[in-house]
Amino acid sequence: DEIALVMPEKEKADWDMLLALRPEVLKALEEARQTKLIGSGLEAAVRITAADPAYAVLDRNRSQLRYLFIVSHVELEKGQPPEGSTVKVEVSKAPGQKCERCWNYSIHVGENARYPTVCERCGPVLQELEGAAGAAADG
Repeated sequence: DEIALVMPEKEKADWDMLLALRPEVLKALEEARQTKLIGSGLEAAVRITAADPAYAVLDRNRSQLRYLFIVSHVELEKGQPPEGSTVKVEVSKAPGQKCERCWNYSIHVGENARYPTVCERCGPVLQELEGAAGAAADG
């Protein structure tokens, strides 16, 4: 059976635009791979320059962009993309080190003394899992 998702019209319009912009980002990532700048998308930092309405949509969904584009870091800049383009996409190596757990690059790898090889997202997850495992062992 199909499950129908009910989404507010504004959110649907945002996702329609984000999904339309995604191929432009993926094309830039593929070009960076071909020139050996990066090996995988998670090694990449992406800088996107866009004017409204694309910029407004990207900015509203800023926290989700790295997951949508499958990269480690996304920066947004409001500005005019090249003529004929909705966005300008620049790819560089992501700053920081590779997290041993999620493979994203982060400048925060090494900050968690208990889990020095993981990023700021994975450290708390590992602590929670460790706590849950300890509670299950005690129970």
